[in-house]
Amino acid sequence: MSAIAINRCLVLPQKSIEMILAGTKTWVLNKRPTSVRGVIGLMDRETGVIHGTAEITGCHRKPFLTLSSLSYHFELHRVSDEDIKKSRGGCCFPWVVGNPVTLESTVPCEKPRSDALWVNGLWNL
Repeated sequence: MSAIAINRCLVLPQKSIEMILAGTKTWVLNKRPTSVRGVIGLMDRETGVIHGTAEITGCHRKPFLTLSSLSYHFELHRVSDEDIKKSRGGCCFPWVVGNPVTLESTVPCEKPRSDALWVNGLWNL
């Protein structure tokens, strides 16, 4: 694997990172849409460790407004109805991720703030 330089990491729970890297989670749900495209790092919310990379290839610009519409797409986002109710409230926007790459060696970084969604920096992975 050749080195790749990234300048931002998406901060996620470890379970979400594992599913993205395994290719079983291809949507990341968020309350806001994103214009970010390209390869990003996947950083563990609890430890600050970068476990891999993925590419954000798109974002649904029309939000999903109902629990039933999100439940229908469970295979893409892997978030339980209960967790959606707890954390999302109303609408949410699916961010489309693909092309996951697991790093041969994880990269330790400073633990992000608890409310951080992105961490900016420069990493050669």
